[in-house]
Amino acid sequence: MSSFFLKLLHLELEFTLSSLRSVMSEWWPVLLGLLALYVPTFYNLANGIWTNEEQAHGPIILILSLWLIYRQWPRMMEKSEGRPTSAMGWIVFVIALLFYIIGRSQQILIFEIGSFIWMPAAILLIKRGSSALKALWFPLFFMLFITAGMGGGTGTGAAPIVAQVAKEMGILTVAVVSKPFAFEGKRL
Repeated sequence: MSSFFLKLLHLELEFTLSSLRSVMSEWWPVLLGLLALYVPTFYNLANGIWTNEEQAHGPIILILSLWLIYRQWPRMMEKSEGRPTSAMGWIVFVIALLFYIIGRSQQILIFEIGSFIWMPAAILLIKRGSSALKALWFPLFFMLFITAGMGGGTGTGAAPIVAQVAKEMGILTVAVVSKPFAFEGKRL
């Protein structure tokens, strides 16, 4: 009886290792690229703002996000199997890369860290399509928060499009919109 369980355990372990090998063969270049980009960023955070009391929750949020991605990864792979990929991922990738480059070179932390959310989203769109992003939306975006001012094109043009895409993906969306003040004058 015990040999039966040992054989069963051996088969399960062999299956797990073979599925891990197939997943890693597809994803190791992506993982290495993300590590090359973001290890210096997180090193700076760990020795910078994460050392003060106000931002000490940062590593906890990061670890929680990574754990949630790990937990939902098999579901994402299953849901996105055989689905079409999205060319929109390349646009998001270029934007995320620009945010990273500007943030890193100009020391604008919000751009650099913001790119960490959009870069994995872009990679999921490129490699597995929108169904993969839908499966992992919560670990990547706890909440999409849109801030826009009306009258300059961002609030009236881009914000509604971003909100519509987020709504279609089932992402909780909060928008903060401000109207132009009277002292700002009329648009020419």
